[in-house]
Amino acid sequence: MEKPRYLYHGSPRELIGDKLAPGQKTVDLGEHPENLIKGVYASDMKEYAIAMALVQSNGVQNASVGVSNGKLNAIVYRGWPESEHIYLYTLKSTTFHEIPKGSHQWVSLQPVKPIKIEKMSVQENLYVIRKATSEELEAHNQKFGKKIEELKKKEKLKI
Repeated sequence: MEKPRYLYHGSPRELIGDKLAPGQKTVDLGEHPENLIKGVYASDMKEYAIAMALVQSNGVQNASVGVSNGKLNAIVYRGWPESEHIYLYTLKSTTFHEIPKGSHQWVSLQPVKPIKIEKMSVQENLYVIRKATSEELEAHNQKFGKKIEELKKKEKLKI
């Protein structure tokens, strides 16, 4: 796949300053190395970036976002977005690398200045996420329940 000219970064917070900075420590219950890089994450799929902003919003405690067979699959396991707005940043792809290949996930290790910033309504974009079914929640709890409890105790994280 050819590198796209523009990428999208979703955030529940408005940018302070003029550049997105490489992120802080992230939590990936599956411990996928590509999700633990200290960088600016973006996607070539606008709805993926919107989903990422939504699942990081106030009220969401645990969620997953991925692409399977070219289709976005964004599931909220605990909580639901309580914020009024999210932000979508359009970025030039110059400093980004696709990690892993074919994933729609791109990472820049350098700060990135958005070329466009959109303030978006949470309510109007909820169509890109969904609540987990009872079966999905049960499977998620079996797979990650102990790890979530350990993280809550150890790091007092809201996950």
